[in-house]
Amino acid sequence: MTALHDKFGQPHQLALRKIASVLEAADIRRGDGAAFEKFALQVQSLVGMLSTLGPEGETELRCGLHVARLLNKLPPEMRSDFRRTMLRGPGATYTLSEFSEWLKQESWCHDFDMQSPSKDLKQRPPPKMGRSATVLHGAEGGDQYEATAPREKARSRVYCPFCENSEHFLNQCSDLKKLTKDQITDWIRTKRRCWRCGRSHQAAQCDLKKPCGLCKGKHLEVLHEVNVRTLKDPVRDESCPTDATTEVLYLDKPVDCKRVLLKVVRVILHHGDRSLDTYALLDDGSERTMLLPAAIEKLGLHGTPEALALRTIRQDVQTLKGSSVSLSISPASKPKQRFLIKGAFTSGRLGLAEQSYPVSSLKKKCGHLAKLPIQPFE
Repeated sequence: MTALHDKFGQPHQLALRKIASVLEAADIRRGDGAAFEKFALQVQSLVGMLSTLGPEGETELRCGLHVARLLNKLPPEMRSDFRRTMLRGPGATYTLSEFSEWLKQESWCHDFDMQSPSKDLKQRPPPKMGRSATVLHGAEGGDQYEATAPREKARSRVYCPFCENSEHFLNQCSDLKKLTKDQITDWIRTKRRCWRCGRSHQAAQCDLKKPCGLCKGKHLEVLHEVNVRTLKDPVRDESCPTDATTEVLYLDKPVDCKRVLLKVVRVILHHGDRSLDTYALLDDGSERTMLLPAAIEKLGLHGTPEALALRTIRQDVQTLKGSSVSLSISPASKPKQRFLIKGAFTSGRLGLAEQSYPVSSLKKKCGHLAKLPIQPFE
Protein backbone atom coordinates (compact mmCIF):
# COMPACT_ATOMS: atom_id res chain seq x y z
CA MET A 1 0.00 0.00 0.00
CA THR A 2 2.90 2.34 0.71
CA ALA A 3 4.27 1.75 -2.78
CA LEU A 4 0.83 2.38 -4.30
CA HIS A 5 0.44 5.61 -2.29
CA ASP A 6 3.89 6.80 -3.43
CA LYS A 7 3.08 6.10 -7.07
CA PHE A 8 -0.56 7.15 -7.31
CA GLY A 9 -1.23 9.29 -4.21
CA GLN A 10 -3.86 8.92 -1.51
CA PRO A 11 -7.24 7.37 -2.50
CA HIS A 12 -9.03 10.67 -1.86
CA GLN A 13 -6.60 12.45 -4.20
CA LEU A 14 -7.33 9.83 -6.87
CA ALA A 15 -11.04 10.51 -6.42
CA LEU A 16 -10.48 14.26 -6.79
CA ARG A 17 -8.58 13.66 -10.03
CA LYS A 18 -11.42 11.45 -11.24
CA ILE A 19 -13.92 14.20 -10.43
CA ALA A 20 -11.79 16.77 -12.26
CA SER A 21 -11.45 14.55 -15.35
CA VAL A 22 -15.24 14.04 -15.54
CA LEU A 23 -15.94 17.74 -15.04
CA GLU A 24 -13.40 18.71 -17.72
CA ALA A 25 -14.90 16.35 -20.31
CA ALA A 26 -16.62 17.80 -23.38
CA ASP A 27 -20.32 18.67 -23.26
CA ILE A 28 -22.78 16.06 -24.55
CA ARG A 29 -24.34 17.08 -27.86
CA ARG A 30 -27.98 16.52 -28.61
CA GLY A 31 -28.51 13.02 -30.09
CA ASP A 32 -24.95 11.80 -29.37
CA GLY A 33 -25.82 8.47 -27.76
CA ALA A 34 -22.26 7.16 -27.64
CA ALA A 35 -21.01 10.23 -25.75
CA PHE A 36 -23.92 10.02 -23.31
CA GLU A 37 -23.22 6.32 -22.68
CA LYS A 38 -19.57 7.09 -21.94
CA PHE A 39 -20.52 9.99 -19.69
CA ALA A 40 -22.99 7.80 -17.74
CA LEU A 41 -20.34 5.11 -17.20
CA GLN A 42 -17.81 7.70 -15.99
CA VAL A 43 -20.25 9.09 -13.42
CA GLN A 44 -21.21 5.58 -12.23
CA SER A 45 -17.53 4.68 -11.89
CA LEU A 46 -16.91 7.89 -9.94
CA VAL A 47 -19.79 7.14 -7.55
CA GLY A 48 -18.50 3.61 -7.02
CA MET A 49 -15.03 4.95 -6.18
CA LEU A 50 -16.35 7.58 -3.75
CA SER A 51 -18.61 5.09 -1.99
CA THR A 52 -15.53 3.10 -0.88
CA LEU A 53 -13.69 6.05 0.69
CA GLY A 54 -15.73 6.41 3.87
CA PRO A 55 -16.52 9.89 5.28
CA GLU A 56 -14.42 11.73 2.69
CA GLY A 57 -16.23 9.98 -0.14
CA GLU A 58 -19.63 10.64 1.45
CA THR A 59 -18.86 14.36 1.55
CA GLU A 60 -18.13 14.40 -2.17
CA LEU A 61 -21.22 12.30 -2.93
CA ARG A 62 -23.45 14.82 -1.14
CA CYS A 63 -21.88 17.82 -2.86
CA GLY A 64 -24.65 19.45 -4.90
CA LEU A 65 -22.13 21.60 -6.80
CA HIS A 66 -20.71 18.51 -8.56
CA VAL A 67 -24.21 17.54 -9.79
CA ALA A 68 -24.94 21.10 -10.94
CA ARG A 69 -21.75 21.23 -13.00
CA LEU A 70 -22.30 17.76 -14.45
CA LEU A 71 -25.90 18.63 -15.38
CA ASN A 72 -24.65 21.58 -17.43
CA LYS A 73 -22.83 19.12 -19.69
CA LEU A 74 -26.16 17.63 -20.84
CA PRO A 75 -28.53 19.14 -23.44
CA PRO A 76 -31.30 21.39 -22.01
CA GLU A 77 -34.07 18.82 -22.57
CA MET A 78 -32.15 16.16 -20.61
CA ARG A 79 -31.59 18.57 -17.73
CA SER A 80 -35.34 19.18 -17.67
CA ASP A 81 -36.01 15.43 -17.69
CA PHE A 82 -33.73 14.94 -14.70
CA ARG A 83 -35.44 17.65 -12.61
CA ARG A 84 -38.86 16.36 -13.66
CA THR A 85 -37.89 12.85 -12.55
CA MET A 86 -36.65 14.08 -9.16
CA LEU A 87 -39.90 16.07 -8.60
CA ARG A 88 -38.32 18.70 -6.36
CA GLY A 89 -38.90 22.42 -6.17
CA PRO A 90 -36.65 25.26 -7.38
CA GLY A 91 -33.28 25.53 -5.66
CA ALA A 92 -33.20 21.87 -4.65
CA THR A 93 -29.85 20.10 -4.45
CA TYR A 94 -29.13 16.60 -5.69
CA THR A 95 -26.51 14.01 -4.77
CA LEU A 96 -24.13 12.24 -7.10
CA SER A 97 -25.77 8.92 -6.21
CA GLU A 98 -29.17 10.19 -7.39
CA PHE A 99 -27.66 11.61 -10.56
CA SER A 100 -25.80 8.34 -11.27
CA GLU A 101 -29.00 6.28 -10.82
CA TRP A 102 -30.89 8.57 -13.21
CA LEU A 103 -28.09 8.29 -15.80
CA LYS A 104 -28.23 4.50 -15.46
CA GLN A 105 -31.97 4.47 -16.19
CA GLU A 106 -31.61 6.89 -19.11
CA SER A 107 -28.78 4.80 -20.56
CA TRP A 108 -30.98 1.69 -20.35
CA CYS A 109 -33.81 3.54 -22.16
CA HIS A 110 -31.43 4.61 -24.92
CA ASP A 111 -30.17 1.04 -25.36
CA PHE A 112 -33.74 -0.27 -25.53
CA ASP A 113 -34.65 2.26 -28.23
CA MET A 114 -31.57 1.30 -30.24
CA GLN A 115 -32.39 -2.43 -30.01
CA SER A 116 -35.97 -1.91 -31.29
CA PRO A 117 -35.61 -0.29 -34.74
CA SER A 118 -38.63 0.40 -36.89
CA LYS A 119 -39.37 -2.06 -39.69
CA ASP A 120 -39.78 0.79 -42.15
CA LEU A 121 -36.14 1.78 -41.78
CA LYS A 122 -33.84 0.27 -44.36
CA GLN A 123 -30.51 -0.95 -43.17
CA ARG A 124 -27.88 1.19 -44.73
CA PRO A 125 -24.35 -0.04 -45.33
CA PRO A 126 -21.76 1.61 -43.12
CA PRO A 127 -20.07 4.62 -44.74
CA LYS A 128 -16.73 3.99 -46.33
CA MET A 129 -13.96 5.31 -44.17
CA GLY A 130 -10.56 6.36 -45.29
CA ARG A 131 -7.66 4.09 -44.68
CA SER A 132 -6.46 4.28 -41.08
CA ALA A 133 -2.85 5.05 -40.35
CA THR A 134 -0.89 5.19 -37.13
CA VAL A 135 0.95 8.49 -36.99
CA LEU A 136 4.06 8.57 -34.82
CA HIS A 137 5.65 12.01 -34.76
CA GLY A 138 9.27 11.43 -33.85
CA ALA A 139 11.83 13.65 -32.17
CA GLU A 140 12.62 15.42 -35.43
CA GLY A 141 9.09 15.47 -36.75
CA GLY A 142 6.61 16.63 -34.16
CA ASP A 143 4.78 16.34 -30.89
CA GLN A 144 5.26 12.57 -30.35
CA TYR A 145 1.52 11.92 -30.04
CA GLU A 146 0.21 8.57 -31.22
CA ALA A 147 -3.07 8.79 -33.12
CA THR A 148 -5.12 6.61 -35.43
CA ALA A 149 -7.04 8.63 -37.99
CA PRO A 150 -7.96 8.64 -41.68
CA ARG A 151 -4.97 9.49 -43.82
CA GLU A 152 -6.60 12.55 -45.34
CA LYS A 153 -7.15 14.04 -41.85
CA ALA A 154 -3.67 13.36 -40.47
CA ARG A 155 -2.45 16.83 -41.43
CA SER A 156 -5.13 18.49 -39.26
CA ARG A 157 -3.29 17.36 -36.12
CA VAL A 158 -0.33 19.63 -36.89
CA TYR A 159 -0.33 22.29 -34.19
CA CYS A 160 2.24 24.43 -32.38
CA PRO A 161 1.03 25.60 -28.94
CA PHE A 162 3.78 28.24 -28.79
CA CYS A 163 2.91 29.95 -32.08
CA GLU A 164 -0.73 28.83 -31.83
CA ASN A 165 -0.93 27.85 -35.50
CA SER A 166 -1.12 24.68 -37.59
CA GLU A 167 2.01 25.20 -39.68
CA HIS A 168 4.39 23.02 -37.67
CA PHE A 169 4.78 20.96 -34.50
CA LEU A 170 6.26 22.26 -31.27
CA ASN A 171 9.45 20.21 -31.81
CA GLN A 172 9.92 22.06 -35.11
CA CYS A 173 9.23 25.54 -33.73
CA SER A 174 12.23 27.74 -34.51
CA ASP A 175 10.97 30.56 -32.27
CA LEU A 176 10.83 28.28 -29.21
CA LYS A 177 14.32 26.91 -29.90
CA LYS A 178 15.71 30.47 -29.71
CA LEU A 179 14.54 30.85 -26.10
CA THR A 180 16.63 30.05 -23.04
CA LYS A 181 15.63 27.54 -20.40
CA ASP A 182 14.39 30.31 -18.08
CA GLN A 183 12.33 31.90 -20.85
CA ILE A 184 10.67 28.57 -21.70
CA THR A 185 9.96 27.96 -18.01
CA ASP A 186 8.41 31.43 -17.71
CA TRP A 187 6.23 30.79 -20.80
CA ILE A 188 4.94 27.49 -19.35
CA ARG A 189 4.15 29.06 -15.98
CA THR A 190 2.54 32.31 -17.15
CA LYS A 191 0.50 30.63 -19.90
CA ARG A 192 -0.34 27.66 -17.60
CA ARG A 193 0.89 25.12 -20.15
CA CYS A 194 1.72 21.45 -19.76
CA TRP A 195 5.36 20.80 -18.80
CA ARG A 196 5.44 17.73 -21.05
CA CYS A 197 3.92 18.88 -24.34
CA GLY A 198 3.25 22.63 -23.98
CA ARG A 199 -0.48 22.36 -24.57
CA SER A 200 -3.31 23.87 -22.52
CA HIS A 201 -3.79 21.16 -19.88
CA GLN A 202 -2.08 19.99 -16.71
CA ALA A 203 0.78 17.52 -16.81
CA ALA A 204 -1.34 15.07 -14.81
CA GLN A 205 -3.84 14.89 -17.71
CA CYS A 206 -1.20 14.70 -20.48
CA ASP A 207 -1.55 11.66 -22.78
CA LEU A 208 1.88 11.98 -24.38
CA LYS A 209 3.07 8.44 -25.11
CA LYS A 210 6.40 8.43 -26.93
CA PRO A 211 9.33 9.28 -24.60
CA CYS A 212 11.97 11.94 -25.11
CA GLY A 213 14.77 10.80 -27.40
CA LEU A 214 17.45 12.17 -25.05
CA CYS A 215 16.42 10.91 -21.61
CA LYS A 216 13.38 8.65 -22.28
CA GLY A 217 11.27 10.88 -20.04
CA LYS A 218 7.62 11.59 -20.85
CA HIS A 219 8.06 14.99 -22.48
CA LEU A 220 8.90 16.49 -25.86
CA GLU A 221 12.54 16.67 -26.77
CA VAL A 222 12.32 20.45 -27.28
CA LEU A 223 11.21 20.70 -23.60
CA HIS A 224 13.99 18.42 -22.36
CA GLU A 225 15.94 21.20 -20.61
CA VAL A 226 13.00 22.29 -18.42
CA ASN A 227 12.18 18.68 -17.51
CA VAL A 228 15.73 17.39 -16.92
CA ARG A 229 16.42 15.80 -13.54
CA THR A 230 19.73 15.16 -11.84
CA LEU A 231 21.17 11.73 -11.07
CA LYS A 232 21.32 12.58 -7.37
CA ASP A 233 17.52 12.80 -7.10
CA PRO A 234 16.05 9.73 -8.85
CA VAL A 235 12.67 9.79 -7.09
CA ARG A 236 11.33 12.87 -8.84
CA ASP A 237 8.54 12.76 -11.35
CA GLU A 238 9.59 12.76 -15.02
CA SER A 239 7.77 16.01 -15.64
CA CYS A 240 9.41 17.83 -12.71
CA PRO A 241 11.67 20.70 -13.76
CA THR A 242 14.71 21.09 -11.52
CA ASP A 243 17.95 22.99 -11.54
CA ALA A 244 19.89 21.23 -8.77
CA THR A 245 19.38 19.16 -5.66
CA THR A 246 20.10 22.24 -3.50
CA GLU A 247 17.25 24.29 -4.95
CA VAL A 248 14.81 26.00 -2.60
CA LEU A 249 11.13 25.04 -2.78
CA TYR A 250 8.94 28.07 -2.18
CA LEU A 251 5.82 27.40 -0.11
CA ASP A 252 4.17 30.50 -1.61
CA LYS A 253 4.04 31.58 -5.23
CA PRO A 254 6.80 34.00 -6.35
CA VAL A 255 5.93 37.67 -6.08
CA ASP A 256 5.75 38.12 -9.86
CA CYS A 257 2.74 35.78 -10.08
CA LYS A 258 -0.61 37.29 -9.12
CA ARG A 259 -2.79 34.19 -9.57
CA VAL A 260 -2.44 32.78 -6.04
CA LEU A 261 -3.05 34.89 -2.93
CA LEU A 262 -2.54 33.37 0.52
CA LYS A 263 -3.96 34.74 3.76
CA VAL A 264 -1.33 36.18 6.13
CA VAL A 265 -1.85 36.13 9.90
CA ARG A 266 0.41 37.51 12.62
CA VAL A 267 1.17 34.80 15.22
CA ILE A 268 3.53 34.03 18.11
CA LEU A 269 5.38 30.70 18.19
CA HIS A 270 6.40 29.19 21.55
CA HIS A 271 8.82 26.48 22.62
CA GLY A 272 10.00 26.23 26.21
CA ASP A 273 11.05 29.70 27.37
CA ARG A 274 11.53 30.99 23.81
CA SER A 275 8.98 32.75 21.61
CA LEU A 276 8.97 34.22 18.11
CA ASP A 277 6.70 37.00 16.83
CA THR A 278 6.21 36.22 13.14
CA TYR A 279 3.64 35.61 10.39
CA ALA A 280 1.84 32.51 9.13
CA LEU A 281 0.61 31.90 5.61
CA LEU A 282 -2.68 29.98 5.55
CA ASP A 283 -2.82 27.62 2.57
CA ASP A 284 -6.20 25.87 2.42
CA GLY A 285 -4.84 23.25 0.01
CA SER A 286 -1.93 22.13 2.18
CA GLU A 287 -2.10 18.85 4.11
CA ARG A 288 0.86 19.53 6.42
CA THR A 289 2.11 22.39 8.59
CA MET A 290 5.52 23.65 7.41
CA LEU A 291 8.08 25.58 9.45
CA LEU A 292 11.02 27.51 8.00
CA PRO A 293 14.59 26.73 9.21
CA ALA A 294 15.01 30.25 10.66
CA ALA A 295 12.14 29.62 13.10
CA ILE A 296 13.65 26.29 14.12
CA GLU A 297 16.95 27.98 14.96
CA LYS A 298 15.39 30.84 16.96
CA LEU A 299 13.12 28.54 18.95
CA GLY A 300 15.84 25.94 19.57
CA LEU A 301 13.71 23.08 18.27
CA HIS A 302 15.05 19.54 17.80
CA GLY A 303 12.84 17.08 15.96
CA THR A 304 12.68 13.57 14.61
CA PRO A 305 14.31 12.99 11.18
CA GLU A 306 11.78 12.52 8.39
CA ALA A 307 11.72 12.34 4.58
CA LEU A 308 8.60 13.95 3.14
CA ALA A 309 7.24 13.45 -0.39
CA LEU A 310 5.97 16.96 -1.18
CA ARG A 311 3.45 17.30 -4.03
CA THR A 312 3.60 20.76 -5.57
CA ILE A 313 0.90 22.76 -7.35
CA ARG A 314 2.04 21.22 -10.68
CA GLN A 315 1.34 17.71 -9.26
CA ASP A 316 5.01 16.68 -9.40
CA VAL A 317 6.68 15.12 -6.36
CA GLN A 318 9.81 16.34 -4.55
CA THR A 319 11.29 14.31 -1.69
CA LEU A 320 12.72 16.50 1.08
CA LYS A 321 14.92 15.35 3.94
CA GLY A 322 14.08 17.21 7.14
CA SER A 323 12.57 16.64 10.56
CA SER A 324 9.26 16.64 12.39
CA VAL A 325 8.87 19.05 15.34
CA SER A 326 6.19 20.07 17.84
CA LEU A 327 5.54 23.58 19.17
CA SER A 328 2.80 25.92 20.41
CA ILE A 329 1.18 28.81 18.55
CA SER A 330 -0.98 31.71 19.69
CA PRO A 331 -2.60 34.72 18.01
CA ALA A 332 -0.62 37.95 18.38
CA SER A 333 -3.60 39.60 20.08
CA LYS A 334 -3.88 36.84 22.72
CA PRO A 335 -0.36 35.51 23.43
CA LYS A 336 -1.54 33.45 26.43
CA GLN A 337 -4.05 31.47 24.37
CA ARG A 338 -1.86 28.67 23.02
CA PHE A 339 -2.57 25.80 20.68
CA LEU A 340 -0.32 22.77 20.25
CA ILE A 341 0.99 21.86 16.79
CA LYS A 342 2.28 18.30 16.50
CA GLY A 343 4.42 17.00 13.67
CA ALA A 344 5.22 20.23 11.81
CA PHE A 345 7.71 19.51 9.01
CA THR A 346 10.87 21.55 8.44
CA SER A 347 13.71 21.29 5.94
CA GLY A 348 16.65 23.42 4.92
CA ARG A 349 15.28 23.54 1.37
CA LEU A 350 11.99 25.23 2.31
CA GLY A 351 11.63 28.96 1.72
CA LEU A 352 9.23 31.86 1.27
CA ALA A 353 9.45 34.72 -1.18
CA GLU A 354 10.14 38.14 0.35
CA GLN A 355 6.90 40.06 0.69
CA SER A 356 5.67 43.38 2.02
CA TYR A 357 2.23 44.93 2.38
CA PRO A 358 2.49 48.74 1.91
CA VAL A 359 -0.91 49.60 3.37
CA SER A 360 -0.42 53.38 3.35
CA SER A 361 0.31 53.58 -0.38
CA LEU A 362 -2.44 51.06 -1.13
CA LYS A 363 -5.04 53.14 0.74
CA LYS A 364 -4.00 56.26 -1.16
CA LYS A 365 -4.27 54.43 -4.46
CA CYS A 366 -7.49 52.52 -3.69
CA GLY A 367 -10.05 54.68 -1.91
CA HIS A 368 -12.30 51.77 -0.91
CA LEU A 369 -9.53 50.48 1.39
CA ALA A 370 -9.21 53.71 3.38
CA LYS A 371 -11.45 52.74 6.31
CA LEU A 372 -10.49 49.06 6.53
CA PRO A 373 -8.33 47.98 9.53
CA ILE A 374 -5.60 46.42 7.40
CA GLN A 375 -2.24 45.89 9.12
CA PRO A 376 1.05 46.33 7.23
CA PHE A 377 3.79 43.72 7.35
CA GLU A 378 7.20 42.95 5.89
